[in-house]
Amino acid sequence: MNLITVSRVVDRAHTSTEWILGGIAAMAGPLVFIFLLAKGLRGQAFTKEASLYLVVSAGLLAILLIASDQFSWLDVAVSTAALLPVLLGMSIGHRCATGSPLRRSRGWC
Repeated sequence: MNLITVSRVVDRAHTSTEWILGGIAAMAGPLVFIFLLAKGLRGQAFTKEASLYLVVSAGLLAILLIASDQFSWLDVAVSTAALLPVLLGMSIGHRCATGSPLRRSRGWC
C-alpha cells in the first residue's frame, strides 16, 4: 500500500466520522427537549431551560469555530448578512401582532 492510498483511506474515514458526529450533534436538541418535558417542565419553566440549553450550546459552538483553522471573518460577515431577512420578518411579524387583536393573531399561528 503506498502513501497516496493510505491518505485516501484516512481522508474517507475522517469524513465519515465528521458526518456521524454531525448527525449526533444535531440530535441533541430534541433529546434534551424530550428530557425537559419528561421532567415535567411546562410553560415558562420549559421555555427558560430550553433557551438556556440553546444559548450555551450556541456559545460553545462559536468558541469551537473561532478556535478552528477553518475560521474566517468573511464567513462571519456572510452569516450575519443572512440574518437580515430573518430580523426583517420578525420586525414585520411583531408589528402585525401588536396592531391586531389577540384572538385574530392567535388564529394565524
